[in-house]
Amino acid sequence: MVFLAKDHKGGRTYLYLRENHRVNGKPVRKWQIKLGSEEDIKVSGEVASDRKVRTKSIEFGLVAALLRGAEKLGLVEVINRAAGKRAQGLSVGEHVLFAAINRCVQPVSKKQLREWLESTILQKVYPSVGLNLNSCSYWGHFRYLTDKVIERVEDAVTRAVVEQFGVHYEDLMFDPTNFFTYINSRKDNQTLPSHGHPKDGKAVLNLVNVSLFCALDAGVPLLYLVYPGNVQDASHFKNTALPRLKQRLEGLGMPGTRVTLTFDKGNLSEDAFTFIDAEGFDYIASDRPTSHKDLKSLPPESFAMFVLPNGKEVGVMDTWAEKYGKTRRFVVVYNPAEAAWKRKNLEAKVQKLACKIEVFFQDRLNNKQWADPAKVRAKCAKVLKKKFAPLVAAEISGEAGALTLSVAPVAEAVDAAAQMYGKSFLMTSREDLPAVDVA
Repeated sequence: MVFLAKDHKGGRTYLYLRENHRVNGKPVRKWQIKLGSEEDIKVSGEVASDRKVRTKSIEFGLVAALLRGAEKLGLVEVINRAAGKRAQGLSVGEHVLFAAINRCVQPVSKKQLREWLESTILQKVYPSVGLNLNSCSYWGHFRYLTDKVIERVEDAVTRAVVEQFGVHYEDLMFDPTNFFTYINSRKDNQTLPSHGHPKDGKAVLNLVNVSLFCALDAGVPLLYLVYPGNVQDASHFKNTALPRLKQRLEGLGMPGTRVTLTFDKGNLSEDAFTFIDAEGFDYIASDRPTSHKDLKSLPPESFAMFVLPNGKEVGVMDTWAEKYGKTRRFVVVYNPAEAAWKRKNLEAKVQKLACKIEVFFQDRLNNKQWADPAKVRAKCAKVLKKKFAPLVAAEISGEAGALTLSVAPVAEAVDAAAQMYGKSFLMTSREDLPAVDVA
């Protein structure tokens, strides 16, 4: 709907004809015509406007930057060569380009994609898109993007990332995760969505797993893998992720001896380290605290303290231990802030359990069954359970029917338990790095 609008500039009021439309529920200006200053129109009654002039606001900055990045990578040409579709209308590469930029800027459905494109600089660069861009066109072109085609595209784009932007893939971070879906795998005969161990707790839904290798340099991805939701992390890492990483690095002309992998303890296995050692990869991996029970009780004074670039204070200490068939370097990291937080929580839990016992026996002690000291002790043990029994002293004195109960935390035991907190263990082959740099 066209409407009359006012704008104030330089102390004068100007009149405009405008029309808006909605994009994702928000009003966006479609066009406007400047009619002239309000004062001049009142005096002369003439509208100072060229009816042929139309103005339109388009999105430029982020879309243009992404388009420039895609051009430097030769993304459209790379996809078209890999897909092998004959030139006819919009290419497979252009379809992917539009969808990818839209996902980065303002995600919409394929049905709404053309309307979004017309509000951006893409309309100027690709003026002949017209009615060819719709959901039907996308599904017709996506069938050319087979797994083999996508793999060839990834290899070519990764090489272009190194050549055009100088990204370094020597230091790689790896992590897997999963996402729940509403896909009924039995009904749709799907093998990818499966029941597994969800990261977000939705155990009743089917999961899809995804893992990612990305560079420490700017967080640029090197390799991603999508796999069934019932595959365990360590199994995927040793059987699929590491061999595929080797293949991708060979495509870049990079030997494994130039790469340092960083990953967490959920991916540990003897087979994985057999592969890593054989290929000459360096690594920094977290290890399970249960493998280092003798080191968990180290006092804070055992560690050399440093302040990391993120402002966190940590203590570090070097040690060596046997793991997966050879002696490996371990860096023990002490985090005093984490230790203090966990100690505070422990003290609160211990105090809460002591109060729970006191409240329970406040009106029950020496009445009926609670006149028997053996049953009182059994109840205290049931409340404290095995974990907290050493931390809370429940002392019972007196004869049956005239019992006295005293409940209090055991300070020495709490101190000993708290001394185990705040420690983590990093296993690394990088003997050239100081312990604080490993942390």
